[in-house]
Order: sequence, then structure tokens, then C-alpha cells
Amino acid sequence: MLGELVTLGIESLGTCPVPVSVLRLPQMDFPITLKPKKTFTVIFDVTFSCANDPAMTTAKNLGHSDYRFIASVNHATLDGEPDSDPSDDVCPRSVSPPFVTDPNPDGTIEDKGCGQKKPDGTYGAEILTDIVVN
Repeated sequence: MLGELVTLGIESLGTCPVPVSVLRLPQMDFPITLKPKKTFTVIFDVTFSCANDPAMTTAKNLGHSDYRFIASVNHATLDGEPDSDPSDDVCPRSVSPPFVTDPNPDGTIEDKGCGQKKPDGTYGAEILTDIVVN
């Protein structure tokens, strides 16, 4: 069920095949219950066997990333019902700076987006990986 709730999409930014992501099951008993405003970290193992661009991305030499990631949550996996607020079910995602107020669970969460940090202090920049060939 956890594998259907949280997924990790990977896109190759070149000719390399897309690697497979494997959800690492947490070392805890199921079912997992979270109280409001609590978080739960999931880990995916990804094995890379190819570099689209063998050069390294640096501050002075941008644009050599090899893969892009998108994480998503499918609330319907839990109870068959769609999420009442699907706007925050995908990462990366941007919000209007400095944040938006998430109506769930009680309107007190400041959502700054998700992904890599952007210059405006919010999140939402792409999540990239650069494979470097030595």
C-alpha cells in the first residue's frame, strides 16, 4: 500500500535509460499512523548505470544534470477517496512567495512549496541528479 501511496518518477535528460526506483520499506510496524502536522520520510533506492553528460554541473558550468525526479502522493490509496486538496500532492511544486496557507488540517501550515530552493526563498525548483564520470 505504501508503494501505491508514494511514487517517485524519474526522467532521463538524455539517451540513458530511466533507472528503476525501489521503495525501501521502513523498519517499523504497519499500519503507520501520523498525527496532524507530523511527517513521514520515505526512501527510494535508485541505481544509475549511465551518465547522459559525463561533465560535472558547477556554479560556473551549469546544465549537466542527467536525471529529473518527481514525487507524488495518491491519497485515494488510503481510503478510496480523492484528496480534498490535491494542490500539494506533487513535488516539485511552486507557491506564491513567501508561502501559501494550507487549509488542512487546520489552516496553520505555511506551505513554501516543494523541491529545490528558489531565489525567492520558496521551493519548487527541479530536483536533479548529475552523474559524474571520473
